[in-house]
Amino acid sequence: MLTVPLATSVAVPAVIFVGCLVVGVLAATRWVPELPAGTIGGIVFFVVCGMAGAAVAVVGVNVFLMVESGRFIPGGSPTVIAGYLSEMSWEVGLLLGVATLLYLVALRIGPQLDELASDRRAEPPSPGEAEDQP
Repeated sequence: MLTVPLATSVAVPAVIFVGCLVVGVLAATRWVPELPAGTIGGIVFFVVCGMAGAAVAVVGVNVFLMVESGRFIPGGSPTVIAGYLSEMSWEVGLLLGVATLLYLVALRIGPQLDELASDRRAEPPSPGEAEDQP
């Protein structure tokens, strides 16, 4: 029977990604300050927590890849590690930057959008609009 060592298995990075994603989402749901109640606040909170989890997952997978590259390059090459760190910085920075931007925009205009949406639902249709609808 042919066995594949666990360290070279394709499933290991996927398991690390999912584990780090769950940890990141749970940490974000606990420590991200509350957004205003409403549809926009709920959706943005969900997206921000998911992006924070994805950032933690990217860090976990890149650390795993750095460790694995050290197995094949004796002593680890500083340029390889620097490449992984540079790539990880761009990916995590982009995810956290967009999450922060969404969070701040939702704080600023989320309640106004929810109020606008509730006003549109509350106003009755005009007499001309009621005749056009089947």
